Amino acid sequence: MTTIINNINSQQFLAQWNAYKREIQKLIVGLEDVIDLSGIAFFSNGHFLMEALPGAGKTTLAEALSAAIKDGIGGYFPGTADLMPMDIIGSKAWNPETKKLEIQRGAINETMNIVVVDETNRLAPKTASCLLEVMQGRRINIQGFSMPCANPFLVIGTQNPIEQEGTYPMPEALRDRFAMRMNLKRLSRELEKMLISRSAVYATKQAEAAGIVPVLTPTMMIEMREFAQNLPIEDAVNGYIVDLVRATDPNCEEFEWMPKEHKETVLAGSGLRGSIWLTSTSRAHAAMRGSDKVHIKDVQAVAPFVLQHRVTLTPDAAFNGRKGQEEKIVRDLIQSVPTVR
Repeated sequence: MTTIINNINSQQFLAQWNAYKREIQKLIVGLEDVIDLSGIAFFSNGHFLMEALPGAGKTTLAEALSAAIKDGIGGYFPGTADLMPMDIIGSKAWNPETKKLEIQRGAINETMNIVVVDETNRLAPKTASCLLEVMQGRRINIQGFSMPCANPFLVIGTQNPIEQEGTYPMPEALRDRFAMRMNLKRLSRELEKMLISRSAVYATKQAEAAGIVPVLTPTMMIEMREFAQNLPIEDAVNGYIVDLVRATDPNCEEFEWMPKEHKETVLAGSGLRGSIWLTSTSRAHAAMRGSDKVHIKDVQAVAPFVLQHRVTLTPDAAFNGRKGQEEKIVRDLIQSVPTVR
């Protein structure tokens, strides 16, 4: 039986998603997994964290993602320790001409659909809390004046995996608000050759030079998100999601499925929010492959990105060469948790 929601069925969803993806790929080369994660974030109403070196194409990605949305607007700002909350959300300032307090917009405003926050872990704790409020509440609150964020709204946070001087440990509350995290790998030699041969990458307005045209409207994306989040999930798949998330936590009996070589490395696992995001992102993944319902393979495809930043390693992990192994731990765990219980 074909699922139809808001006059959209699975094949229409897939056609619309593929059209959007083709436009983005006019500019973006070889980052198909990043594009897919962006789509999953959109259609699960989440945000994602990307670990990448400078020059990996984060700003270009935001420009391409927003350019393929009708009237879509992308934003970017670098995270620095001296940023104040008002630099992000804006403030009220006195206008001597009108003799009134007026809103001065910040780095994030109510028109933006996609915002890249570069080196998120350089934000001071108070400023990071302000960003968390915007991400969670999807509202910009300025001294008693409140504006809803654009819909759809996506924050792509980044971290530099090498240069850590002048950074703060990302607060767990902020880290947990990112639906997914991924480590961005360098392009292959052939893809890098293809990238530098494209004239659009040297243009000031890259998306325009690449010929990206808007194929989705915000309304279409909202309808697609609603379709995705209403895909049915069988009880057995729900059970697998719960078992997989609980298996990351040493305080749960399901931790027995954690591979032996990782047990001493894991200090804490994912909480309930991990189960919620794993469910939402699995629905989005299923919709993006044209399915009418969620399968266990959808859960397994997104689980490494949903759970890796929710697994905390022991302090000793850095000394025994296990630091940064969270994704591998989750992937190994997926092989151990039974799909039928």
